[in-house]
Amino acid sequence: MQCLKLEVNNKPAILERVLQVVRYRGFELISLQVSPQGMDMLTVFITVDGVQPISKLTNQLNKLYDLAGIIHLNLAQSENAPHENAMRTA
Repeated sequence: MQCLKLEVNNKPAILERVLQVVRYRGFELISLQVSPQGMDMLTVFITVDGVQPISKLTNQLNKLYDLAGIIHLNLAQSENAPHENAMRTA
């Protein structure tokens, strides 16, 4: 299982596009959590599972116009000291 933290612009259909990319790349959605960050941004946590490398998914997500940033959260680390790999920043 892999967890990603996405920072996206709060635009119509952005969540639908994110979920389409997850499905098209062959990943199973395990969990989805969305929270607003002001009026213009959303923070989206998605947990996915699949046999494909996570880079296949993150490379496609990075192509989304309304994506401001993506961080790969390592689930193997303890909750007290989460390890974050920054994949893209705005």
